[in-house]
Amino acid sequence: MSVITAAHGDVPSRELGYTSMHEHLAANLSLMGAVLARYGAQQAPASMLTLTPEKFALLRDGAAIFWSECSRWGTSTPRPSSAS
Repeated sequence: MSVITAAHGDVPSRELGYTSMHEHLAANLSLMGAVLARYGAQQAPASMLTLTPEKFALLRDGAAIFWSECSRWGTSTPRPSSAS
């Protein structure tokens, strides 16, 4: 039997069930505003920062982008200077 090491200790894999290793349920998105400002992107709407059951279902099924602004990152959005 395999064991999964979680934040609160080991869990037998048969007790855990199906789990994605990228379910960051405790992510602190309150810091996102400063990151967006550094990249010159508009601020994320509050509705994006709240993980609702509907959004969790989207994540579970493989969706990753909830805000259209995110789809342009890495293309024309300038990177912040290292001096700031």
